[in-house]
Amino acid sequence: MKIRPTQTTQKVAAPERDGSRRPAEATAAPVGQPAAQVSRSSFARSLDDVTPGAIRHDLVSEVRAQLAAGTFEDSVDIDTVIDSLLADL
Repeated sequence: MKIRPTQTTQKVAAPERDGSRRPAEATAAPVGQPAAQVSRSSFARSLDDVTPGAIRHDLVSEVRAQLAAGTFEDSVDIDTVIDSLLADL
């Protein structure tokens, strides 16, 4: 994600000697205009299509428990995992 400022700037007033703050003279973005622009990668946009049921919470809990117990078996055939992931797409 990239955040790019727009051309407008906003001034911030320094605190008064007694610690109080005074209003700043601001040149903020015009009303209705964004103060910054945000762009998301194509991968981030693709996550919008993930349905809540796509996460297998039971499996996540099981793997977390195995990791905590030190019994997680990490000898996984990565080719099988990738094939399975690609089949789900």
